[in-house]
Amino acid sequence: MTKSGLSVVLVNWNTRERLLTILDALESAMLTRELQIVVVDNASSDGSAEAVREEHPDVEVRAQKSNLGFGAGANRGVAAACHDLVLLLNTDVEFEADAIERLLEYADRHPYAAVIGPKIVDENGVVQTSHWRVPTLGQMVSEGLMLHRVQRPDVLTSAQGVDCVSGCVFLVRRDAFVRLGGFDEDFFMYFEETDLCRRVLENGHAVHYAPVATFVHEGGGSGHRIRGPLFCEFRRSEILFHGKRGGLLAEIAARAISIGAVGLRLFGYTAVMCTPGYAGIRARAKVALFARGLVSLIAPRLVPRVGSPGATTTTAQPQPDARADRQDEAA
Repeated sequence: MTKSGLSVVLVNWNTRERLLTILDALESAMLTRELQIVVVDNASSDGSAEAVREEHPDVEVRAQKSNLGFGAGANRGVAAACHDLVLLLNTDVEFEADAIERLLEYADRHPYAAVIGPKIVDENGVVQTSHWRVPTLGQMVSEGLMLHRVQRPDVLTSAQGVDCVSGCVFLVRRDAFVRLGGFDEDFFMYFEETDLCRRVLENGHAVHYAPVATFVHEGGGSGHRIRGPLFCEFRRSEILFHGKRGGLLAEIAARAISIGAVGLRLFGYTAVMCTPGYAGIRARAKVALFARGLVSLIAPRLVPRVGSPGATTTTAQPQPDARADRQDEAA
């Protein structure tokens, strides 16, 4: 059987050193097939595009005039892909030399799976939640009341079909991706992979979680430097997802649930923010976070979007891992 070639797409915004590191790793990967690498640079100001052209001349660089966000950037990368198998990778991902080939071999054996995600761990080896069910309003209520903390999480140890997989290591078949219109560019970041997986399932394709290879993801290290804006982006995208899935009433319900959940946390942390020591410091930080989140939900225009001129700057394009942020915001 002839093996399919691979196109790797990296969406970058100001992660020059991480980008160069992962390009080195890709060029050292143990692959038995043709490899194409496409970097979509979202108007970085750190010389990322120039550095790639100089140090990795065989890599295709698609420089954008503005920060398009992850989904829109990925769409442009997939459009440039010349192979049917396309691997979307975060720039803060690490992997063993044969990890990608093992994931591709799984794809070769399961041609009906349009999207495949591997096992993902953090830098300490702790397994990250990298697969989940299509979100529902009931799930929003449960998480708003923090009931998910007493629920046993799904821990899969074998390859199988799932609803959604994480976008930080996202293997997709190009023909299915293009046929479904790619990522919905209304999502600047967060939920674009969940929305695509939902459409994949609705169109009769399969999404697989395949722990045949392990990838290390730093868990949004750059994102913590812009925690407030990312928190707001997560909420915006969550509401947008439910609106697209269930219509105007679902969008209104999602906003109301989100306002209630954020308001509940804001009230709780306000009550203990004067506690001495670390607990008080942490509570005051949470109050600032949830207050900003509440304003963004009630009056969205008052809170700048990530990557917009009025937003807090960062040195990296945090690519969404919605499950990690769900756990963070409930802490």
